[in-house]
Amino acid sequence: MVTSSNDETFHKLALRRAIARRVANSLLVLAGILLLTFLALHLAQQGRQGLPVTVRSAVTETLRQTVDYLTQHPKEYIWHKEIVPAGALIFDLFTKSLGLLLVSMAAATLIGGGLGVRAALARNKAAGPLIVAISILGMSTPSFLLGMLFWVVNVKTAGWLRMDQAPLPPVGFGWDLHLIMPALVLAARPIAQIMQVTYVSLSDVLNQDYMRLAKAKGLSERLQLAHHALKNITIPVLTTLGTSLRFALASLPVVESFFLWEGLGLAILQAFTLDMPTLVADLIVSLGVMFLLINQGLEIVYPLIDARLRKQAAAVEDQLDEAWQPLAAVSVKEALAGVKQSLAGYWNQLTRGWSRKPARAPRAEDVEYARKERKRIARAGVTNLPLVGGSLMILALLGLAIFGAQMTAADPFESHNIMIIEGQVYGPPFEPSSVFAWGSDALGRDIQALVLHGARQTLSLALFAMLARVMLGLAIGMAAGWWRHSWFDQLVSGLINVWAAFPVTVFAMLIILSLGIERGINVFIIAFCVVGWGEIAQFVRGQVIAQKPALYIEAARSVGAGTGQILTNHILPHLIPSVLVMAVMEMGGVLMLLADLGFLNIFLGGGFRVDLFGVGIYHFSDIPEWGSLLANIRNWWRSYPWVAWYPGMMFFFSILAFNVWGEGLRRFLEESRINLNRFMNRYTASAAVGLAVITVVLFRSATPMGMYRSQALEFNAANTLADIEALSSPAFAGRESGTDGNMAAAEFIARRMEEIGLFPAGEKNTYIQALRNPRFHLSQMPRLEILDETGVVSEAFTYREDFVERIDGFNTFGVGAGMVTGVALGEGERVDPVILMDPALYERVLVMREEVFQQVTVNGIVPGVLVVTDDASVMEKKYLSPFFARLNFPVMNISEETAERLLATAGSSLAELDALGATLPPDKYGLTGEGSLVSVSLLPDEEGYHDRYINVIGYIPGIGSDTGARGQGMDSQVIVVSAYFDGLGTGPDGTLYAGANDNASGVASMLEIARVLKEGDYQPKKTIMFVAWSGGERFERLVVDNVMNAKTGFTSLTVEAVMQLSGVGYGTGSEVAIDPESSYRLIALLQEAGERLNIPVTTRGRGPHFGLASFARSGSNTAVSAMVSWDGSDHLAHTVLDTPQIIDVEKIQKVGELMTLAVTMLGREIDY
Repeated sequence: MVTSSNDETFHKLALRRAIARRVANSLLVLAGILLLTFLALHLAQQGRQGLPVTVRSAVTETLRQTVDYLTQHPKEYIWHKEIVPAGALIFDLFTKSLGLLLVSMAAATLIGGGLGVRAALARNKAAGPLIVAISILGMSTPSFLLGMLFWVVNVKTAGWLRMDQAPLPPVGFGWDLHLIMPALVLAARPIAQIMQVTYVSLSDVLNQDYMRLAKAKGLSERLQLAHHALKNITIPVLTTLGTSLRFALASLPVVESFFLWEGLGLAILQAFTLDMPTLVADLIVSLGVMFLLINQGLEIVYPLIDARLRKQAAAVEDQLDEAWQPLAAVSVKEALAGVKQSLAGYWNQLTRGWSRKPARAPRAEDVEYARKERKRIARAGVTNLPLVGGSLMILALLGLAIFGAQMTAADPFESHNIMIIEGQVYGPPFEPSSVFAWGSDALGRDIQALVLHGARQTLSLALFAMLARVMLGLAIGMAAGWWRHSWFDQLVSGLINVWAAFPVTVFAMLIILSLGIERGINVFIIAFCVVGWGEIAQFVRGQVIAQKPALYIEAARSVGAGTGQILTNHILPHLIPSVLVMAVMEMGGVLMLLADLGFLNIFLGGGFRVDLFGVGIYHFSDIPEWGSLLANIRNWWRSYPWVAWYPGMMFFFSILAFNVWGEGLRRFLEESRINLNRFMNRYTASAAVGLAVITVVLFRSATPMGMYRSQALEFNAANTLADIEALSSPAFAGRESGTDGNMAAAEFIARRMEEIGLFPAGEKNTYIQALRNPRFHLSQMPRLEILDETGVVSEAFTYREDFVERIDGFNTFGVGAGMVTGVALGEGERVDPVILMDPALYERVLVMREEVFQQVTVNGIVPGVLVVTDDASVMEKKYLSPFFARLNFPVMNISEETAERLLATAGSSLAELDALGATLPPDKYGLTGEGSLVSVSLLPDEEGYHDRYINVIGYIPGIGSDTGARGQGMDSQVIVVSAYFDGLGTGPDGTLYAGANDNASGVASMLEIARVLKEGDYQPKKTIMFVAWSGGERFERLVVDNVMNAKTGFTSLTVEAVMQLSGVGYGTGSEVAIDPESSYRLIALLQEAGERLNIPVTTRGRGPHFGLASFARSGSNTAVSAMVSWDGSDHLAHTVLDTPQIIDVEKIQKVGELMTLAVTMLGREIDY
C-alpha cells in the first residue's frame, strides 16, 4: 500500500511538472510568434516607406512594439465600420474559427477513421493501394480547388433535384448548413492522412497474437474492435490528427476567404490590408493559442489512454530536468568547431586523391550475384506502380518546363480588347474558342499561353525552394541530433515549436511582404525555406539520435575519426534515402503553399492592380506564373470558370505527380534495398559541381546582355551634365507646365532630339505634341495677416517662414477672413471622419493640428483652415496644384510658432488645445474661444485656363523586319523611354526652382541614352520612343495612349514597355532605386544589368516623389513599366537647393549605363 501511494504521489508530481513545463513552453512559443509577427510587420512598413533597415534597429523596434503591445494594448478596434471592444472581437473570431476547425477535425476522424477501419477489416489486397491512392489524392488537392468542386456539385445537385436554390449555402457564416462545405474542405487532407494511418495501424493490430487469442475465445468482431483493436490504434490516430492540425491551420485563411467565413483566417487578411498591425498580431497569436490548446490537449490525453505512457512521460521529465543542467558543456566554440570539421570532411571527400587501386578480376559467383541483384532491383521498379506512374508524370512536367513555351504560338504578354470571334463580338475575358483554346483572363491574355509559359517559372521556383529548405533542415537537424541536449539543440527544438504553431501560409506571406514581394524569386525561396525547414530538421534530428549509439559509430570513434568525418562519412549516407524521399514530397508541399499564396494575391513579383471599368480591382502579374493566375479567381471563377480551372488543375497535377513519385520512390528504396551511396561519391559530386560552374559561365558569357555591355559603357555623363545645366538655367524659368518657360524648354529638347538624329513623332511631323490641360498657377503672393478692429493689417506673417500653401488631394485655393479659433478632436478610434458642421464655424478661420485635419471633414464654407505642422521641411518644399476648378476656402500649413501666436489672441495655446482633445470622446470636437480677425489669401493666376501640356517625342525606328524571320513584326513593338521635363517654375516671391535633379537629370539622361542607341553598333529591332512629357510635377502620370495618338499611324503599334527616369543625378543613398510598383520583368532585367555592370540596385529606395504619388503606371494596361531614380533623391527635391551644383556625375554615369544596357536588351530581344 505504501509503495502504491508513493507511486501515485510520484505520478501526480510528474504530471504537475509536465503541465507546468508545457504552460511555460506555450508562453515562450506565443512570445516567439508575437516577436516574429512584429518583426515582419516592421520590415514590411520600412520597405513601403523606402527606409533602410539594420539588424539593431529592427530588433529594437520589434522589442518596442512588443512591449507597447503588452502594456498599451488598445481596448477597441474599428471593425467593419463599427467600434468593437478588442476582447469581444478576438473572442468572436476565435470561436468561429475554432468551431470550424473542431468540426472539420471531427469529420476527418469519423470519415477517415471509418474508411480506414472498413478497408482494414475487408482484408482485401486491393484495399491497401486504394487507400494510398485516395490518401494521395486528398493531400494533393489545393483547398480552393476542392472548394470550387464542392460548389459546382452543390449547384448541379440543385439542378438534378429541381430545387429553387442549392441545398447548401455557397458562402457566409452560420452554425447550420453554412458549416458543411468549409468544414469538409478543411478536413480533406486530415481525412486522407487519418484514413491511411488507421488502415495501416489496424491491419498491423489485427495480425497480433492477442487479437487471434480474442477471436479464439469467441469474441464477436464488434467486441474485438471495441475492446482491443481500436484502443490500440487510438494513439497513432490522435498523433496523425495533431500533425494534420498544422496543415488545417495553414489552409484556414484560404478556406475562410473562399467561403467568406468570418473567422481568424479571413480577418488576418482584412486587418493586414487595412494596416492594423496590432490586430494582425492579436489574430496570429490567437491562431497560435488555438494550435497549442488542441496540441497540448492531445499530449495530456495520451497518458490517459495508455498507462505505459505515464511512466514514459515521467521519465522524460526527469531526463529534461537532468539535461537542463549541463547545457553549457557544449559551448559555441565547440559547436563552431564541429561545423568546421563537417565542412572539412566534405572538402576532403571532394579533393582527396583520384588514384584508385586496380580492380581485381570478378569471381563467377560475384558476377551471378550481381546479375540476380540487378534483376531483383529491376523487378522492384517495374512492379512499383506509383514509381512508374509518378515517373511518367514527372517526365511530363519536365517536358512542360523545358518545351512549354514552344507548345503554343500565342504571346502570353499580349492583351486583347474587343474582338470578333467566330462572327460574334466579345470582350475580355474571352471564353474558350478557336482563338483562345483555354479562354483568356480579364485583360484578354491567352490562358493557355500563360499556363504553358509559366510552367518553367513555377516549377523552377518550387525546385529551388525545396532544395533550400532540405539543405537547411538537413544541416540543422544533423547538428541538433549530434549535440543532443546542448544549447543548440534546445534552441532548435524551441524554434521548431514556434514554427509549428505559426500558420505556415500567414508566416510565408509576412516574410515575403517584409522582404519585398517585388524582389522576385529570391524572396520566395527564402520565405519557403524559412517556414519549411522545421519538419525536415526534426526528422533528421531523430535519425541522428537513433544512429549515434550504433556500433559502427563507436568503431569510427575508436579509430580516431572526428565529428565532421563521422557526420559526413557515416551518418549522412544513412540519411540519403529518407531525405531523398522527403525532398520529393517537399516539392508537393512547396507547390501547395505557392498555390495557396497565389489565391491570397501573393505571387511572384507582386504584379499590378488595375481598376477595370465596371468590374473593379483586378490583380495581375506581368510574368507567366501559375500562382499569379490564381490571384483573382475568388471573384471571377463562378462567371468565368476557365480563368481558375486551368492553373488550378496544373497545380493539382504537379502536386499529385510529386506525391505519387515520392510514394513510389519510398517503396522502391525499401523493397530494392539499393545502396544510393554508390551513386553519390566524390566523383559524381565533383562532376555535378563542375557541370554547374561550366553551365553558369557559358550562360553568362553567351547571353546577349554580355555582348551589349560594351555599348552601355559608351554613355557619357559629361553630355548629360551639360543638358542638365541648360535645362536648369533661368532662361526656362523653372519649366512649370503651362508657362512660356515650359514651352521654351520643350523647344530646346526638340532641338537636341534633332541633333541626335531622332525622327519626330509629334504633331504635324514635329517633335511637339500640345494637349489642352488647364491648371492653377500660384503667381500672387499668399498672405496670412492679423487685422485690427478696423480691418487694417496689424501683423503680417512671412511666406515660407511662418506659413506656406498646402497642396492636397482637393482644391485648397481661395480667399477669406474670420475670427481665429482652435479645433481639438477627441482621442481614440473612430469609424468615420468627424464632420465640422457648426454654423458658427462658417465665420471663423480654423487652426488645427495635422492629425486632426486628417480626421475631420469641413462641411460648408469657412474663411480658411490653418494646419499646424512640426516638420520644418514643409516650409521649404514647393508643390504644384493638380487642379483647375472654382475657388474653395484656402488651406495653409503654418509653423507651431505661428499657431502659438494666433491661438494667443484667443487666450489659448497648442498645449491647451491638446489638453482639450484629451478630455473629449473620439467622435466629438472642441473649440477655443474667438481670437483676432485673420485674413487668408491663396489666389491662382486666372490665365491658367489656356494652359497646354507639351510633350516632346522622338523615335528610332526598329529594324526587326530587316533581320529575318525571327525579327518579323518586332518593329511594330514599341519601347518607351520617358522623363517628365516640367518643373516647379518660380515662386510668387520670384524664387527660382531650378529642378536640376528633379527632373532635368532624367530628361538629360534620356537624351544621352538616345544618342548612344542611335550611334551604337547594336541598332534596336523594336521601335524606341523617347518622350519628354509634362505633368509629372503635378502628381500626374504619363498617358501612353495620348503619346501614341500624336503621330499618324502609331496607334496601330503595340507599346511593350515603358521606362521612366526621374531624379537620377543626386541622392543620399548608394543604390539605383527602382519603384517597387514596377514590372517584375523589368525589375529582373535591371537587376541583371546591375550585376553585369557592378551597379547596386534596390527596390526599397526613395525617388524624388516618394510618398506623394504612384508614378510607375504608364496609362496603358498592355505595357509593363518601371520608374528608375537614385535612392534618396527626395532629399532636396522640391526645394531651391535642387541646382546643378548637387549633381553627382558618377551617379549619372551609373544610371545611364544601367538604363542603356536595359533598353538595348529591350529593343533587340524577344525574351528578357
